[in-house]
Amino acid sequence: MSVDNHTIYESHAMKLVSQFRTRRNHTRSLRALYARAHSVSSPSMRDELLVIAQRSDYAR
Repeated sequence: MSVDNHTIYESHAMKLVSQFRTRRNHTRSLRALYARAHSVSSPSMRDELLVIAQRSDYAR
């Protein structure tokens, strides 16, 4: 069974779109987490949220 080039390009394009959407969603989540961390009144909660954000940022 042979696969034509169009199918290969389409599959590759879908993979790139999926990776882009994942990165974009991750970035939005991080921005929201940083914003929430800076709006929290409790310093210990702020520090905890910032640690979580930094961990998830470096995991990528």
